[in-house]
Amino acid sequence: MAPQFLPNELLELIVSNIDPTSRAGRSVLRACSRANQALGFISQKRLFEDVTLSYKLTRGDFGVILFDDEKTTGHKFLSLLNASPHISSYTKKLTIEELPLEAARSSETFWSPSDAESFSLYAITARCQGLKNFVSRCYINWTLLGEIEERTEAFFFNLVQRVQELDYRTFHSFPLSAFFRCHNVQRLHISSLSYDIGSTSVSQSDASQVQLLSLDLSGNSFLIKEKEVTSWFDSPESPLNITLLQSLTILVMRDQVPAMEQILILCSDTLENLELRADLYLNTILTSNMKPLNLGTLLNLRNLEIRIIIAHYMYRQPAALNRDSTYLNDFSYAASILQTLPLKPCPYPTLQLNLNLHVSDFRTFEKQTANIPWLDLVRILDEDEMPLRIARVNLLIKPFEDGGPLGISLPTLTSVLDRNDGLRELKEKGFLFYGSH
Repeated sequence: MAPQFLPNELLELIVSNIDPTSRAGRSVLRACSRANQALGFISQKRLFEDVTLSYKLTRGDFGVILFDDEKTTGHKFLSLLNASPHISSYTKKLTIEELPLEAARSSETFWSPSDAESFSLYAITARCQGLKNFVSRCYINWTLLGEIEERTEAFFFNLVQRVQELDYRTFHSFPLSAFFRCHNVQRLHISSLSYDIGSTSVSQSDASQVQLLSLDLSGNSFLIKEKEVTSWFDSPESPLNITLLQSLTILVMRDQVPAMEQILILCSDTLENLELRADLYLNTILTSNMKPLNLGTLLNLRNLEIRIIIAHYMYRQPAALNRDSTYLNDFSYAASILQTLPLKPCPYPTLQLNLNLHVSDFRTFEKQTANIPWLDLVRILDEDEMPLRIARVNLLIKPFEDGGPLGISLPTLTSVLDRNDGLRELKEKGFLFYGSH
């Protein structure tokens, strides 16, 4: 009897459900890669399509550099590519992360620093011709001239010209000049930009604009001002254009609302997906008013996500608006934002709202649910006109971003959230749905 083989399409479906970021998933993929030729090809492709490398960062003689040593993994991956060159064609996303320095060390101990042509990361990116996504988790301040070693700086500049998706959120004041003559970047995650371009200069005749489709500004921990938004995205001298933006993620901070509204106006004609990361609670226990972020210009919005972190201070007694109309917590502020959504001219709104509540411990969340300030949010969602703004609301309980799965069943979650009469009634109307991750 002839041996039976599963078709490649089914093998690819099976392998695609294995998580390559977990230790168990990587172990399974390594085992599958040694099974047979067909499964080996599919498993290796899954295993190496998203690669994370570690380096260390220090100041060399001519500025900040990265380097390899016995604890980093960049040189190890390069050795793997030397032994199996075909693997480089599988890598579509490359992340570099910074390992802490154990102690001060002299430059003589560096195996291969980034001021040398032989640095492993240079060889790796040169071989990964199909690279589409690059992420840096190395913290570098570009504010001061000469802060970055010249060859290292040129590498990060050149990557901008090459990939479609770029995550430089850990770079402070990354030069806007890097995006001149850039034709590939469509998705950008950045914390701050700067016109301080150092020795790099580009004439206006060379300054074609990059049409971004996705922008993430949630990595910034400092205030973005209106004049910075203008210089970054609404200036003829800037290489970045967001008038065709489809997806946007922003961090909602006190005193940053006007700048964020300016961004929304610039992309209002095309924006379909908006994620708001609320981080207001400790900052809004003040006497001054906080203006709601106005979403009224977003007529084409289809997906709205609001992230709220349920930390220990959220378990205090529910807070109401004070007499000066100060929004005292993320829930009441989220409610005020929802009131600014436009009423749809058609009878069937298409906007889906995801309320993502991030908790560190579900047991504590369960015990303290009654103390969470649901009141304003439930009241706004229950208004008669809200179904004309929103088609469906998903209340999703998630772990902290660096935490593991919560491991709770839907019946358990339902029994906890239904203790709030307002949430239960919205669910029974078919307007609110529960979920967890």
